[in-house]
Amino acid sequence: MTRTLTPRDLPHDDRYIGYCLNESDELVHIDSVPRGKACGCRCVSCAEPLIARKGDIRVHHFAHAQQNQCTGALETLLHLLAKEILRTASVLALPDYTWRREQSLGDRLIHLEQAIVAGGRARLSQVLIEPRTFEGIIPDVVFATQARDGSARTILLEVTVSHPVDAEKLKRLRALNLPALELTLKPAHARLTRAELEKRILQGSAGKRWLFHPRELDCERRFDERYRQARDRLEQEQAERAKAEKDRGERMRRASSFDGTRESANLIAEFFARHGRFPTMSETSAMFQEALAKRKLK
Repeated sequence: MTRTLTPRDLPHDDRYIGYCLNESDELVHIDSVPRGKACGCRCVSCAEPLIARKGDIRVHHFAHAQQNQCTGALETLLHLLAKEILRTASVLALPDYTWRREQSLGDRLIHLEQAIVAGGRARLSQVLIEPRTFEGIIPDVVFATQARDGSARTILLEVTVSHPVDAEKLKRLRALNLPALELTLKPAHARLTRAELEKRILQGSAGKRWLFHPRELDCERRFDERYRQARDRLEQEQAERAKAEKDRGERMRRASSFDGTRESANLIAEFFARHGRFPTMSETSAMFQEALAKRKLK
């Protein structure tokens, strides 16, 4: 008599093995082999014999016959499965890619957003697994795709499970100036059947992201130019404000220097020379206001 499975009944993701190598070095699923040691299978990572556990309670899975601590089986397995599926693929779903960058400049935010790739299905004319074509790097997969205009293009793909592409590898990928994708698989995907895994890898965009696309370079140039122009405008505005402040200070200095001593005496002397008398209080005030106005215009 069977009972309903609960999460507790399922093996931990890091120990679950749903595929293995048979005696012909082919990847086979747990449901396609006899149970127990009769499966004649071995681990894809350590090559140790496996037992096919196909009971009525726990989910079917392989276990190491010697109960050894093989920690790399899942990652190796998912890499092999992905490459095997991609090797014979004729179509691959590609994700969207929108390039974005922003950077602060004073109290402003310089921003650029550009659609680079529209997601869709790419037809594959050739698939190479771990080709040693490029100096300094061996991509997991290289595709040759057919564009709508008939032109061919090359796309690199990296398969990751627990170790995403690091900065150093990304730098080497960018140096090739070719579009590069990352396909991320999770340990739980080892529970999928071959058909389910093929559907996820080939038909869906989940778990895929663009690591690099050559069109980024044009976006980077445009952003740098936009930032440079904004910086130049800011510097010009700052210079104009500084000059205006300096001119204002100079006018205030000139105005404050008109203190009614020597210059006021000169004004009174000029008035006396023209009119033969001293100015009245109102005439003196008017002379001072006129002289001050002339200073402000200078």
